[in-house]
Amino acid sequence: MPLDLAALLVEAGIASAADMERALARQREAGGALDTALLELDLVEEAALLRFLAQASGLPPAPLDLEPDPRARRVLPARVAERHAMAPFRLEGQQLAVASALPVDARALDELSFMLSLEIVPHVAPEWRVRELMAKVYGEPLPERMAALAERVRGRTRGADREPLTPALSPGGGEGGRDSDPAAGLFFGRADPEEPLAAALAQVLEGAEGEALLRGALEPEAPLEPPPRWSRDQAFAALEAASGRDKVVSVALRYTRDFFEAAALLAVTRDHVGGHDALGWPDARAHCRSVRLDRERAQVLRAVLETRGPHLGPVARDPGNEELLTALGRSWPRTALVYPVVLRDRVVCLLYADNGEAPVSPGRLGDLLLVAGALGVAFERILRQGKRDRADLPPPDASGWAAREPAQAVPPMPPSAPEPPPPPADASRTASEPDEAAGLSAAEAVQHILRSPPGSPQRAQLVARLARLGPAAAAALRAVFPGPLEGPEDEGRPFEERGPVLAALVGLGPVGTSDLLALLAQGDPEQRRLAAGALGRTGDPASFLPLADAALALEGAPGEAAIAALVALRERPDFRPVLARLRKALLGPAPTAAARAASALGRLGDAEAVPLLLQALDGAEPVHGAASLALEALTGLREAGPARWLAWWKARR
Repeated sequence: MPLDLAALLVEAGIASAADMERALARQREAGGALDTALLELDLVEEAALLRFLAQASGLPPAPLDLEPDPRARRVLPARVAERHAMAPFRLEGQQLAVASALPVDARALDELSFMLSLEIVPHVAPEWRVRELMAKVYGEPLPERMAALAERVRGRTRGADREPLTPALSPGGGEGGRDSDPAAGLFFGRADPEEPLAAALAQVLEGAEGEALLRGALEPEAPLEPPPRWSRDQAFAALEAASGRDKVVSVALRYTRDFFEAAALLAVTRDHVGGHDALGWPDARAHCRSVRLDRERAQVLRAVLETRGPHLGPVARDPGNEELLTALGRSWPRTALVYPVVLRDRVVCLLYADNGEAPVSPGRLGDLLLVAGALGVAFERILRQGKRDRADLPPPDASGWAAREPAQAVPPMPPSAPEPPPPPADASRTASEPDEAAGLSAAEAVQHILRSPPGSPQRAQLVARLARLGPAAAAALRAVFPGPLEGPEDEGRPFEERGPVLAALVGLGPVGTSDLLALLAQGDPEQRRLAAGALGRTGDPASFLPLADAALALEGAPGEAAIAALVALRERPDFRPVLARLRKALLGPAPTAAARAASALGRLGDAEAVPLLLQALDGAEPVHGAASLALEALTGLREAGPARWLAWWKARR
């Protein structure tokens, strides 16, 4: 809870009661913050004042004499900064650091964080410092009163060390504080280091059956060897060939090491996040297996679990994050990646990676994010295969032991043994008819599917065959994309019924995502349009942000198709990062992208974007017109004007 600045200064003997009365009278007369009156009357030195501002607000002090980050201006418009009396000074990843004067409205900051889709990290500063920083950021003149005070304070402190003092008690910490309580740390050992990941995956099955299915011994810890330097296709092939849970984990960690110095996999259960395995630094596995945190403890993990979207950027300095890094044996990284692995709508584990003090180029990480997005599919395959294997076990004999030898306990499945494909609507094939697609290679199956009649049993068999062939089938389908198109493009008609190649790629699901994304990025306009439509049907989270980028960048039919795909995906629980990307583009410097972002937000029904759309009305065309149409779509009020649109949002937010 914020403390009273006047009371703190009097209790500490920094100012007398009479001095404080003079300052309060000055504040009533001239307005502004109490700290401004104190400095104008020479009642307190700024360095001491800053320490007590931090103690009163519970916030860290802002650095003095900042040179602001020019990117911060683009994400926080001037009138929003003025309304909340804050000045942005640093933008790192999804974190925007701001300087605020006392009192700081924490609730307003939370609402603003949500609207901007940024984590706003507030720092406290004297009022004149905040106003001066705002003038630097937005190019506006400093008010006369603040300019005079700035000259006065600098005249008194010229030649002195003006670094901010650390508050005596950090927010929430200090002697007897919550963060100093040894019981608040949630690290503890366990006898079975396999339990977290087994338990996390078992949550999507039926309790003990799933846990028994997924237990297994970790492979020996890998030595500190160079990364394998796989191509994306090689990484997908290794993932497809992985025969068990820990093989999947090994592929994920090894490929991540192509991009980062250190990689770890953390299992997520209902209550905790526990370490499973790691690569890239001495005793990585032992460090990783010591991690056991409450889900809410580490901010960087909590944010990913809540949004189901990846984090790529700096790690905020909070006690929970410090405990995580200490347990992992990692120093504070310049940039970290935390990627959620989703299985059956549940985050079962988190892929963590960092590069130490070295920078990371986000542009290099596209292939890694695609492979990470396929981990949930790989775990799903392991689960299904395990269930089939368990179903093949013979009944126990009279003594309770399996009749077969241990080495033959689970016979290998034939490579081509298919799951029964769902029958098409007009299926005429009987159960005794042979599967004509069995045994075909990917290239052969693609040639057959190009000639198959719409809705025929042969096409259903071929789609099922291609789905079993995985990445090889995706590459073969990409080579002939989009193939023949059949019938009219009726909006109510399922996308996969528009052609055999489209049907097969939708049937592949996430396995075909990387090839569809390549078509979306580099194909001709028609290929881009149809690739966006297919991605909207596969529902792979790895495609969400690339679709958002396509919606912002592509004109005409391809851009409209990307927006339509996003509309089809908007109910997915891991969709929130798309809204964050679009909101940021809405306030960005590129007018065309901002206009397309406004259109997309309107069609997606993002009512929380109304305040940002109102700010966009200040822009020139095409941004103004697109924002107006989006506001009409969201509010149902045509040509209402900013005042009525804002009133609508306030009544419903």
